[in-house]
Amino acid sequence: MAGHSTPVYATKGMESEMAYRVILTYFKKSGKYYSTGEYQSEKKELFEIWQEVRDMAGCHPGLVNLWNKEGPISVDVPDHPNNHPHLVILTPEIGNLKVMQERADCNVEMHPWHPMNNPVEVKTLGKLLEEVNELGQACARCLIQGVDEAEPVTLMVNREWLEDEIADVLANIALVTSCFNLDTDHIEERVHTKQERLTKWHEMA
Repeated sequence: MAGHSTPVYATKGMESEMAYRVILTYFKKSGKYYSTGEYQSEKKELFEIWQEVRDMAGCHPGLVNLWNKEGPISVDVPDHPNNHPHLVILTPEIGNLKVMQERADCNVEMHPWHPMNNPVEVKTLGKLLEEVNELGQACARCLIQGVDEAEPVTLMVNREWLEDEIADVLANIALVTSCFNLDTDHIEERVHTKQERLTKWHEMA
């Protein structure tokens, strides 16, 4: 969420230490946005937090099996008085790959998978997947031909097709949200955060 949150204080016996909220934004090697994650750090100095992020190799929050990833990580500590943007670059050395791969398995337990078998749930989620793929096709057509060009056979303007597919996806998102009783507050908060971050990222183009 936007703005500064109140720092968390972790009490240990009679001592009280400030725990800073650390927000990590992951990018692919190409510079494309990948994912986000966050955690609480009890480090006091920014350089200590940056090093802490480097030392997490393979166990970064929000990612799985990061040991072979070399994309940059944006580190934001919004509550720290000296906070400023910082990039951490992961460049695994060959000699450390085994250790980093072992770290990637930290706290991972094996669990059997059980596919969904409720017909309504399967149809609801499956339809959303279908509509998302159709939206992807509309986006691809707009990229290739232009938003205001027309499909040569149906003569439908790409803009209209894009609008239709976005509407279909939104409709199915609502159905999936209802079917699985998803947390709408969490979804809205995530949407707001994602919009803020991607808006800043788009402005970098």
